[in-house]
Amino acid sequence: LHRRVVDTSILYTHERGFPYKNALKYLVTKYLNRELDRTDGHCSADDALAVVDLVNLKLQKGHSFGRGSGDTRIEGQSLFRLLAK
Repeated sequence: LHRRVVDTSILYTHERGFPYKNALKYLVTKYLNRELDRTDGHCSADDALAVVDLVNLKLQKGHSFGRGSGDTRIEGQSLFRLLAK
């Protein structure tokens, strides 16, 4: 992890949990309802803009938004604590 780098695979966890990670293209399609244009190849600027949009969406929707079922927390609470109740 870096102090100034946002890793969308940490913000939007894979439904199968660690060590699986979602591709940026998948996240953009699923959460932003658009496609990354790859007709001219990879574009770092387009990727960076997509990450900014994903981070803003996460900030608007809250911590639990976009967490895959591989995460053991539900609405910020530990699944194990909920089951023990």
